[in-house]
Amino acid sequence: MGAMFGLAGTLMARSLALAALAYGGWYALAHQAEYGTYDLDENPLAQAFWSAGFVTLLLYARVPSRSTSGTRSRSSSPYR
Repeated sequence: MGAMFGLAGTLMARSLALAALAYGGWYALAHQAEYGTYDLDENPLAQAFWSAGFVTLLLYARVPSRSTSGTRSRSSSPYR
């Protein structure tokens, strides 16, 4: 979705991911008496929202690229 709509799509995906995380966490805490534990393995709906939000955040996370300043250029590589 982020690739198709640019920055707005990325922000929307991250916002929905955070909302899913929050809902999953809230649902786990609010229904603790029903399941008897806070463990997400015992609460499938909370686990589904928590996991979907977390994985979506990982998919849209940006990994910092290495800086090319101070390194040799590609043309001076001894392997070419």
